[in-house]
Amino acid sequence: MISGELMQDAKPQKCSFSELNAKLDELAPAAIEIQRVKHETAILEASTLESIIKKIVPFLSFLSPDCGQYYRRELTIATEDERIPLNKTCYFYNESSLVLYENGILTRRFRYGELSTDGAHPCWEMVEEHNIDAMVAISFFGIEAIVEGLAKALESIFQT
Repeated sequence: MISGELMQDAKPQKCSFSELNAKLDELAPAAIEIQRVKHETAILEASTLESIIKKIVPFLSFLSPDCGQYYRRELTIATEDERIPLNKTCYFYNESSLVLYENGILTRRFRYGELSTDGAHPCWEMVEEHNIDAMVAISFFGIEAIVEGLAKALESIFQT
């Protein structure tokens, strides 16, 4: 790792480009190690999430009890949204959600459109879904948001 002596030398001071280049060469192994650890961590997080998903799928009937007979059961794990006012009664919205379906497929759902709160203006909505894997889900939503969403879903099972 990086020694204290090297960090002392890293304090701002006047140096030539060749000295700066030499210092950066000294830091290169640490940067490579950091990237390796980040990659290993991402793989471990994704593997753990996949394992959790396999354990949660059988409980989806409890997590979405109001689901109609002809609809797929689903669990919305995390959602990020944005609303932009267009005038006093209309706004544009953009929503991205991480959804787990009863067949174990993770999906990123995009919803966007225009809504009117007074009903006088026309409204529209578009919905797109893209299947994603656990690593992509973590990169889009973050492990913290996913863990929080799954924990809330499981709490709801035990409260009923």
